[in-house]
Amino acid sequence: MFKKLYHLLDASTSPNSLGNKFRQKRMLFFREVIEQLPKPINVLDIGGNEEFWINAGFQNNNAIQITILNLTGWGRIIKHEIG
Repeated sequence: MFKKLYHLLDASTSPNSLGNKFRQKRMLFFREVIEQLPKPINVLDIGGNEEFWINAGFQNNNAIQITILNLTGWGRIIKHEIG
């Protein structure tokens, strides 16, 4: 029982975690919304990470350009492009 609870409360990057299940549900809603928008689409993700978008299947997608913008130590700006 505790093992099941442990996996449920695991990090949201874990496939069986509660956080990941919520993330998948939000991503399904996001996909339904962007399918109705004219292409190409530009997304600015402030504070996000590349792994999230790759795991969501947006890598090598010419219809959606994702820019990830982060501030790191001393205000340095890190920018990643996916799409």
